[in-house]
Amino acid sequence: MIKDEKIGILTEDNSQEFAQGILELLNNQNLARKYGKKGLELIKTKYNWDESARKLLQIYREIL
Repeated sequence: MIKDEKIGILTEDNSQEFAQGILELLNNQNLARKYGKKGLELIKTKYNWDESARKLLQIYREIL
């Protein structure tokens, strides 16, 4: 989701890479704001309870 929606930085699973990702956001506040704004937009439009319920109901109807 993070990669597909472009809402953050993905790192390898180690502390050094993770720290570098955090530093990148701390050093680039415009990028951090952009990711935050995009994340909030997605919560309101795509990843919310109403949308999840709609998709689940559609799957139930297809099964029946």
